[in-house]
Amino acid sequence: MKFFNKFFYSTILCLAFNSEVFAKELIPNVIIAIHNLKEEPKIQLSPSHQLAQMPLNHLGFKVEFHDISKETYPNLDDRPEVRGILSWLENGTRLEEPEKYINWLIKNIKSGKKFVMMGEPAIFTKANNELVKLKLVNELLELIGLRDEENWVDLTYDVRYTRKSHITEFERKYIGYIKPYQQLKVIDRNYTPHLTVKKAGEDWQEADLVVTGPTGGYVSNGYSHYEYYNGTEISVKQWFINPFSFFRLAFQSDDLPKPDATTLNGRRIYYSHIDGDGWNNTTHIEEYQEDPPLSAQVIYDKALKPYPDLPVTVGPIAADLDKEWAARKESSKIAVDIFALPHVELASHTYSHPFHWKYFDKKKRRKIKLPFDKQVKNYSKALKELKDKIIPSNDKPIYENPTYEKPRAYEKKPFDIKNEISGSAKFIERFAPAGKKVKLIQWSGDTSPFEEVLEETRLSGYLNINGGDSRFDREYNSLTWVSPLGRQVGKEWQIYASNSNENTYTDLWTGRYHGFKYLIKTFENTESPYRLKPLNVYYHMYSGERKAALNALIANLEYVRTQKVIPIETSQFIKIVEGFQNSKIYKLSDNSWQVENNGDLQTIRFDYSSTKTVDYKKSKGVIGQRHLQGSLYVFLDKNVENPLITLKDFNNFHAPAILYESYLVDSRWDVWNVKRKGRNTSFYARGYGLGEMTWQVPVKGKYRISFNDKNIYVIAKNNNLVSFTINEDAITKHVPVKIIYEGES
Repeated sequence: MKFFNKFFYSTILCLAFNSEVFAKELIPNVIIAIHNLKEEPKIQLSPSHQLAQMPLNHLGFKVEFHDISKETYPNLDDRPEVRGILSWLENGTRLEEPEKYINWLIKNIKSGKKFVMMGEPAIFTKANNELVKLKLVNELLELIGLRDEENWVDLTYDVRYTRKSHITEFERKYIGYIKPYQQLKVIDRNYTPHLTVKKAGEDWQEADLVVTGPTGGYVSNGYSHYEYYNGTEISVKQWFINPFSFFRLAFQSDDLPKPDATTLNGRRIYYSHIDGDGWNNTTHIEEYQEDPPLSAQVIYDKALKPYPDLPVTVGPIAADLDKEWAARKESSKIAVDIFALPHVELASHTYSHPFHWKYFDKKKRRKIKLPFDKQVKNYSKALKELKDKIIPSNDKPIYENPTYEKPRAYEKKPFDIKNEISGSAKFIERFAPAGKKVKLIQWSGDTSPFEEVLEETRLSGYLNINGGDSRFDREYNSLTWVSPLGRQVGKEWQIYASNSNENTYTDLWTGRYHGFKYLIKTFENTESPYRLKPLNVYYHMYSGERKAALNALIANLEYVRTQKVIPIETSQFIKIVEGFQNSKIYKLSDNSWQVENNGDLQTIRFDYSSTKTVDYKKSKGVIGQRHLQGSLYVFLDKNVENPLITLKDFNNFHAPAILYESYLVDSRWDVWNVKRKGRNTSFYARGYGLGEMTWQVPVKGKYRISFNDKNIYVIAKNNNLVSFTINEDAITKHVPVKIIYEGES
């Protein structure tokens, strides 16, 4: 039986669980982001992607982009998973038929979808500069609590701010020049104005510039964030509003249990990956100068072999190992040594290392007729022709990676997508131990693969990563530089690396070779007050070329060793992000939820839940929990399909909840298949380094930790916590563990 209500699509499902019957309601967690490819030819350069998607991801939302340049709009009638629509169009966007757009919005808001309008509204003026009828504009605005006073305020010398709420002036204050604005007013007491201005005059004209309410929100163009262009690029970018608070209120996310890709088993995720660039470079480090080896050898000696507790994924450029392309005498030997390390995962950084992926896009080939599959003598001319024909000329600067001298690093053979993906992977596996396979492709160059190459990667059975380049430090002093989980490319999905690599810290490897040490500042800034990213040490083989760069890399690895992290392979992180994208959460009651299609994503976060704890008797597949920064992180068992989470009240939020069941508080190793029997618990664990973990047990007393015919004895005292460390080889095999109650101490 199916029915619709204002907010949720509901399917009645009877569950024989704890003798209760629940109504199963899909919680909508998809935001449709409207963008216009006429104004901004790349999704990744749109404000919805660059600015909004990261905080929306943090709030548990998936973002789906829709191009309205052809003025067509998706049918959302059969999309119960869609929570709302975000319109954040580029300045100057005008539609030929804005009435069509407005009517589409009205229909969806009335059906229960929330609507947030930021940037250029595109609802007041047509492309021919004719004004849209005020009645229709206000019909839309009234649905989000506003009314248009039909007044564009251009001269603002006598305008003053009269209201600034707690969600404004987040990273930057509203000071200096007040930008022009359309005079909109809140007309419904259920909607909250967060930023209000008044213009002097007989009637003291008032306008509300930032508003949230039960059906959405509004930010006047120019009042969401600050940008400063220093000629050709953005050098300063900061939020005026707190995007987490704004989107939380506008999309009403507090009832949404949030899939979380930063945390596993109560600890912040750590992963690391290396792109193969510089594999064959000769090092300049002084201690090697008598017989200087390859940079890859230095990385092996200094950053890989000494850190078996920190897994790392290594992606060579296949051409660097291929004697027919660019290999040196020592290239393959060091590959064999690196791949033999148990904590090294295999990846490919492609075969010929494309720099400019769009250059090889088949769809563009037919349009611009460039000689893609054979040697090109004048690359700069060819790339200019490509840019002129693909990117529309306008007065706005184009924020691209620097123009490459040629489309790819190596051109021994014609470009071939299959060879770049599966061909490179199969060739790299020649140097690996038997059975060790390439699991992922690490994007090269501008890290902007087109849809066809992403599809080929997926169909060939490989994961993918790179792009994003998150930084948050003195040089990039804003959350606006922290990227989302990935980007939509047609029907495909590209996973972003969580942090930027040393290339951006060293002026594209031209100086400041020590710069990568400032990665630690990004680690710190993306942990508090919001945990936004895992720790990701991402670099290139050329870091073994310079002493300062190597020292910076080692400093980062040593810092990671001081942190309470759970080190995992890059491939597992990618699968966690895929689980975020695919997961569905159903509400069963006010305190119960069922999680489906979550794959490797095993953490669900409940914000503003300091006074909540898991009710393990009424839950299924929950192995533990942890309170952090006002949120409750709930850990799921990857061995259990469709886990069920039930919460209950918990008043003593200064200490872990003491319950009748044992549960995991945090672990450096992955934990699964948890079985509870009375006061005893068994599970499997696997990981890197020492198996540090803490469990909450039902009663105080003596406990025996049993694993692989070994025993550790611990005493549960304050808060019934037991902490212990398992010193076993758990990289390639899992360890069965039992926590056995031995009586009072």
